[in-house]
Parts: sequence; C-alpha cells; structure tokens
Amino acid sequence: MNDSAEFFRAITGRQGADAHGQAVTTRAARALAVKQTLGGTAAKPMRVVVSADQGPSSDEGYHRPRTVSFELDDPTLADGFVQSYIDGGDEGAQQWLIDNVDLTYGLDRWWFGEISSVDIEGLDGDHR
Repeated sequence: MNDSAEFFRAITGRQGADAHGQAVTTRAARALAVKQTLGGTAAKPMRVVVSADQGPSSDEGYHRPRTVSFELDDPTLADGFVQSYIDGGDEGAQQWLIDNVDLTYGLDRWWFGEISSVDIEGLDGDHR
C-alpha cells in the first residue's frame, strides 16, 4: 500500500496539517479536516483522479505510470470513499478505490504502486 499524503491533500486542499498546523494522523483529526473542507462529512458525487504506477493487475505487463479517473457518481460511493479516508487515512482511501473499482472504473480488480498525485473534482470538472 502506498503511504503518501496525496489523498489528504486532494480531499482537504491542505498539505498534511489541519487548520491549526497539526499533523492529521488520527481519525478525529481527519474527520475534522473533512468537515471543515466539505462543510460536513457528507460528500457529493466526485471524480477521483489518480496519477500513479497502477493498472488492472500487479503483473509487470499491466502496471505502468498512468492517470486514471474513478467516477464516484453516486452519493453513497462518494460517502464511502470519504468515510474510508476518515477511518483509515490515505491507505483506507486507496483500499476503498481497489475494493470498489468495479463500480467506479468498470474493472474487477486494480493495483496501485507509487502514487504521484491525487485530484478530486466535481463531476462537472470543477476542482474541490
């Protein structure tokens, strides 16, 4: 599992600290950061754009550097993703994408290597 702060930055627009400069390493701190950013913990449909060494399998022939858009077009998908981030941090968000790739990208499995960036957009293309 990749251990980057990219999901935090994408969800909250911040670089690994809450509004008071405290590192966001606990569930409570992540929940507060999400609440401050989204105006609550309920998420709206979104697109999660991940640039990473990734692919439909960890087999050498399938993973490579690429940018993939995961469509969380249902509020329950967006809520599940945000809640997974709150509960498990970047690793939780990444695992949620892997577990739900059939619903968000149309494949039955996915693999992530080193993540270089994550962006979250509204389905209209506006960055959050």
